[in-house]
Parts: sequence; structure tokens; C-alpha cells
Amino acid sequence: MQDTHLEYRFLKTLPLIRTRFIGHLVHTNNRKVELMQADIFFKQAVEASADMILITDFKGKIQYVNPAFTASTGWTSKEVLGNTPRFLMSKQTPKSVYQEIKATLESGTPWSGRLSQKKKTKKVTDLSELLPIYNQNQQFVHHKTHWAQVTISPILDQDNSPMSYVVSGRDITKEIEQEQQQKRDRNHLATRAAVAKILQEQRPLKQRLQESLALLVNLEGLENQNKAGIFLTFEEQDHLDLIVTHGDFPQHFLENEQSIPKGFCLCGKAAISGELIISNGCLKDPRHDQTYQGMTSHGHYIVPLVDGDVTVGVMFLYADPYPNQDKVRIEQLKVIGKLIGVAIANDRLQQQLESEKERAENSNRAKSQFLANMSHEIRTPLNGVIGFVEILLSMDSQLEEEERREFLSCIQSSGKHLLKIINDILDLTKIETDKVELEYMEFSFHSMIADVMSLLRVDAQEKGLKFEFEWSGPLPKTINTDPTRLRQLLVNLVGNAIKFTEQGEVLLAAHIAQTGNKDLLVIEVKDTGPGIPEDQLESIFAAFMQSDNSVTRQFGGTGLGLSISRQLARAMGGDVTVQSKLGQGSTFTASIEMASLEQTELLDPPSADGYLGSEQSTNEPEEVDEQSQVLSPGTRVLLVEDGELNSKLVVA
Repeated sequence: MQDTHLEYRFLKTLPLIRTRFIGHLVHTNNRKVELMQADIFFKQAVEASADMILITDFKGKIQYVNPAFTASTGWTSKEVLGNTPRFLMSKQTPKSVYQEIKATLESGTPWSGRLSQKKKTKKVTDLSELLPIYNQNQQFVHHKTHWAQVTISPILDQDNSPMSYVVSGRDITKEIEQEQQQKRDRNHLATRAAVAKILQEQRPLKQRLQESLALLVNLEGLENQNKAGIFLTFEEQDHLDLIVTHGDFPQHFLENEQSIPKGFCLCGKAAISGELIISNGCLKDPRHDQTYQGMTSHGHYIVPLVDGDVTVGVMFLYADPYPNQDKVRIEQLKVIGKLIGVAIANDRLQQQLESEKERAENSNRAKSQFLANMSHEIRTPLNGVIGFVEILLSMDSQLEEEERREFLSCIQSSGKHLLKIINDILDLTKIETDKVELEYMEFSFHSMIADVMSLLRVDAQEKGLKFEFEWSGPLPKTINTDPTRLRQLLVNLVGNAIKFTEQGEVLLAAHIAQTGNKDLLVIEVKDTGPGIPEDQLESIFAAFMQSDNSVTRQFGGTGLGLSISRQLARAMGGDVTVQSKLGQGSTFTASIEMASLEQTELLDPPSADGYLGSEQSTNEPEEVDEQSQVLSPGTRVLLVEDGELNSKLVVA
């Protein structure tokens, strides 16, 4: 019955439409038959048309739709007849377009253009892949949209008044999608080029990342929420640091996300896996470990920032729930992640190069200062040697014996000073080229301490300093290490303490300590000197460095002693460190590795006061009978010397 009624309504409008579209047929004697045949032909043509055809009356009520309309939209003729086409209207079509259609048709002319129209689909109950919006158990009709190229033609009567409308159209959804895809591709390419340009600029990294995020949140096709951020990390780090954000984040988010562990939440997981992560919703994704009060549902794009195989950071983009997972978009995000990752790695390399350059420049300045110091340190004693030798050569007969011995003593002292400078330079060269060799042997630690104190006690007494050794507990009777290098280390540290201390005391102390699985012999040298500024406590261990140039001018020296001492201590399994307070003095602590205490004999302090070897001590070095050291007449000595001058000196 419905089909008969539909056919009647269609046939009723055919003469008018036929007249409008195909004109008048040639007059024949059997005009009525020809018109009926034309109507049938026209109906068959409309029914067979691949284009959608919809006919309304002059009020806009639908009178007819062809099978192509039903197939394309999903709406049956029963559902649409008697309704106006308003139910097809989509919000994707601007209101201005509908206003234009109305004005055009009222003028009696056809309108042609693109329209987005609603499309009926089957009823669904599973909304998991739709927007996370409604009751999951609710049954509803889900309307999609499709695009159509539409022509609307008014059918006019003899008075040029509209009596019906014919709407024809074809589905161009795929064409629109291709156009939109091409537009998005152009947008992504333009954005990627803009980001690449920003990242290559010579500006602070944080500023470049900030501007890059401002571009990326506007990428088409990703449903971004204008919120994004970047974490940075290093391979050796166990966490990520938030470096920059874009958008309006609550303060508690910024405070709690400043640093997150690797493996924690989405960004921490991406930092470990190096894989891009897409989250459909933060409130339901079990990988999302961090939630906040008042947090609204949103999706995520979590993009690793990689340089080669190394993840140097993670970028997060907030999106609408269930964001676009188009493979092309994902690959584009990965490419952008690589661009930013390379920029971060390049920035770190640049910082490293600048740091190396600064260290090299500081080293060059230190060496230049060293050469200036050496010029003075070498020329002063050398001038003394040359000067006194010239006096002895030219005035020997006129000099008293006492003067002659004094001049010779000065020559000897200057020569020893020159020899020490050369030895220091040679030691430093060996250490820096890893050619220093240690000769391990077992010897008495107490004898070495006594030797060092005996050697330097005169210098301390000349300055009126109290010079003591303090027992801080049992000490090993013997130790196994390089005695020459240990003695050199102690002489450097104690000699420096005496040199820089004008009044007060220099205290040498020793005790045993354990660090991890190592037993250490710890030696402390304490003084009441001027102290060292805190910002120079490390730089004084650099080669050629002293706390400042005024120290060099006042006290002399090459600035090599502490550098050599630290390197020697480290070679012997320990280190040299310093603590100091300006105006109060300094404490240099040297440590060396020793054999297990279980295999070491320990000696207790010799006296209750815990001190030994002060300048008031009566324990003077044993005098040696010089006569006993004279070789017997007729003793033959083999002398091997590559310098003629040294040979003459020995023979003399």
C-alpha cells in the first residue's frame, strides 16, 4: 500500500519535473501515449540513477527519495517521507551556507555546493570505541555524517512560483577525506619544518622547546587540548626532569611532576621502552599511575625524544579522550620526536664542547701562569749559581774562607731548588701520561714519619711553629706501598702547611679507617694558616694552580705539589682531600690503601699524651760518625755518568 501511494505521488509530480528537465516532446497523433512512456522512462531513469535524488513539495516536505539516497544515507523512504530535510543537517555545515541556500532558491535559481549530512547507522550497545560520553548500557542511534555534492533546483509553475524542489547529489565523503588528509599532511609538514627551523636556531634550548610545543599543540587531526610538556633525562639517570610546559596546568601538577622515576606513569614507561604510547583516557588507563583531585578525562600522546637508540626525553601532548590513532599521524609524531631528540643531544654536545673549551682555556692560562712562575723560579736560583760562581772564579784569592763557604752553600741550595723544580715537572709528566710506576715494599711507617718530621722540623722552628705528630689510635707497624712516593706525598703536604703558616702550629696525625671493603691508612696535616676560599678547594689540586697569584708572589712555588700528591695518593688506592676555613686554617687528608688489618701488626701510642716528635722532644736523630763513612785508601769506585760536568764534580 505504501509503495502504491509512493508511486502515485511520484507519478503525480513527473509531468512537471519531466517538463522542467527534458522539455516538451514532439507533437504526434498519440500524444498521451508518448507522455506516459516518457513518464515511465523518466521514473526508471531516476530510480536507476547512482546519484541521490530527493523531491519535496513547495513547503519542503519530502515526497520522494530514490534507492541511491536510501543506500547512501541509510534512511528508508518510510522514515523520511513527509519530513523536511532538516533532519539531515549537520553542524559541520556552517549556518551561513543554509542561509545562502534559502536566498538562492527564493530567487528562483538552483543552488549547488557541498553539504555535510547526517547518516543513519545501525543501533549499537558497545560504545568503547566512541567518545567516552554516555551510559555504556544505553542503546541509542549513532549518527555519523557524510559529505555530498548537492544541487537543489526549484520547480516553478507558470507564475514562476516554486511548487516543488528536486535535490540531487552524490557522496563525496572519500574526496573530502582525501582533501582533509592532504590538508593535514601539509599542516604537519609545515609544522615539522617550522619546528626544525626553531630547533636549529642558536638560542637557549628551553626557549626553543617552548616555541616548538606552541606549534605542536595546533597539529590538525590530533584533537589536542592545547596542553603539552617535555621531560629530559640522561641514560645514567633513574628519573626524568620536567623542563618545559605549554598550556594551563594546575600548580599541584607542576610541583608533583618536576621529577618522576623512570617506569612511573606513562612518560616514565615511554622513557624505558622508547615506544610511543597513546592513552584513550587517563581515568581508565591502568598505565596512568598519577591522578589528581579534579582531573578531567583526557587522552595522551606520549612521544619518546630519541637520538639514535638513546632516549633523551619524553614529550606529552594532551588530547581529547580516544584520540586519533591514524598510522600516518603516529609516524609523523615519531619523526618530530626524533627532531627534538637530536636537538637536545646537539645542545648537550655543544655544552660539553664549551665546557671542554673553557677547561682548555683555563689550562692554557694556568700553563701560561706556570711558565711565568717557572721563569722566576728557575732564573732566581740560576742567577744565584752563576753569580756566585763568577765571584769565586774572579775573586777567589781575595775571599775569606768563611765567605767562600757561604757562597758555595748558596750555590748548593740553589742547585737543590732547581733540581726539585725539575723533579716536580718530570713527576707531573709521568702522572699525566700514566707512566708513573710504584715500587711496593714493606717498611716501617713510624720510621718514615720520624724521617719526614726530622727533615722539616728546622723549617718549622725557624718560623716559631709548633710541630707535632698525633697518635689517634693503633697504627700499623709496617705497611706495604711505595715508600718513595709516600714520602714525597707527605713532604709536599707538610712542607706546604709550614710554608703557608705564619704562626700557630702544624699537626701531623694518622689513624686507620675502613671504606667499603678497603682498609685505609689516613694521614691528616692540620695547620693554622690563612685558610682557602671554599670556591677554590678543588681548583688548588689542578696542575700549575695556587689559590691566587698573590700566593705565588709571596711564597713562590710551582703549583704542582698538590696535584702530584693527589695523583700519587689515588695511584696508591686512596685520595687527598681538603677542608678549610678562612682565617682558621686547613686540614689536608691523605689516604692510602693498606693490606687487611687481619694480616697487620698494630702498635699502640707510646705515651699517654698521644704526641711524639714535637720540637720540644728529646728524640733527636742519631748522629752518624762521619769518619766511619770515609772509604778506605785504595778503594776503587766505578763511576758511570753521561755528563762531563757531573763527572768532574764527583771526582772533585
